[in-house]
Amino acid sequence: MLKDLFALYGAGLINREAPKSLFPETLIFNEGWLLRLVLKEWLAGSAGSGFGFLPFPEGVTAYSEGQLYTPFRGGSHPERNTHADGIVGEFTTTGTKSGIVLKPDFRYIAFFEAKIFSPIAPGL
Repeated sequence: MLKDLFALYGAGLINREAPKSLFPETLIFNEGWLLRLVLKEWLAGSAGSGFGFLPFPEGVTAYSEGQLYTPFRGGSHPERNTHADGIVGEFTTTGTKSGIVLKPDFRYIAFFEAKIFSPIAPGL
């Protein structure tokens, strides 16, 4: 998939007067899309992916731009949902728009934050 994306991008650069791809580089080379591509390659676990040193467990699902719902909504200091750029694990999205629900017997969950040239925000 990554090779196809680079080929599509390259086709737009070969002939600047009449490019075959009519979209800006930022559509491809942004944090969200790059993380999606990395997670797809990583989840595929192909020998050529470069991620063989740290494989995901079998049967996990990958999802991007998801929310982990919180049970702590009431009281004087209600908690907000956790937003994640990428999530890999044992969960479902059934019955939600952008949320994930952990399976009752889940054993693995990993959250990923996509950052390019920007620091992770300090504090809570």
